[in-house]
Amino acid sequence: MFLGKQSVYAWNFRMDPEHDPERVCFMASLRGGRELQGFFEVLLSPESGAPTPVIFTVTGPTLESKQIEKARGPELVRVVDVSAPFVFAAPADGDYELCFHYGEDKRVRDIAFFYDWGDAEDEVSELLKDAVKQDKHLEPLQQKAVAIMHELRNVQIAQMRMRERIRQNLRMLRERKRSVMWMTLLELLTAVGVCVVEVIYVQQKLDTRRFF
Repeated sequence: MFLGKQSVYAWNFRMDPEHDPERVCFMASLRGGRELQGFFEVLLSPESGAPTPVIFTVTGPTLESKQIEKARGPELVRVVDVSAPFVFAAPADGDYELCFHYGEDKRVRDIAFFYDWGDAEDEVSELLKDAVKQDKHLEPLQQKAVAIMHELRNVQIAQMRMRERIRQNLRMLRERKRSVMWMTLLELLTAVGVCVVEVIYVQQKLDTRRFF
């Protein structure tokens, strides 16, 4: 998902052991020193029930190996939570895996996942590169512009996290309203049923008295 010049990658997905028995992963090709940041949140849903923690890891860069089990790089980030921000600087150029693992609890999970690796900052730096070559006095301006883009990225991710929290609260509110509605309907039907039984009982009593 692209918002203006700031690019934030947004995913809402479901982890289901029947389709993804081990983990769900995303790939990110990063330059060495590039900062990747974002956040994830396990959502409340009618199917999955209350949010349960998920294991989030970042591994890489991917190592070249003929053996598949040895093809993954070192684990750089590991978070176990229902909701958490993350940030890390890539130690080298390469492909990094951003993975969600079930852990011991294999139940279904709905997850909101947002991340960004600052490519907009590279674009701004590249745009000002020629101007800086011609006039070194513009170098502080270049650094300031990159810093502003970095702060805008932080603000945008924080806004997206807030929106997701609002959606989560609205979803919970709708679920509660639906539960209250069904409970009210059940109570109403129960009251009607009791009234019908009482009417039938009284009618039978009256019929019995008439008979005698």
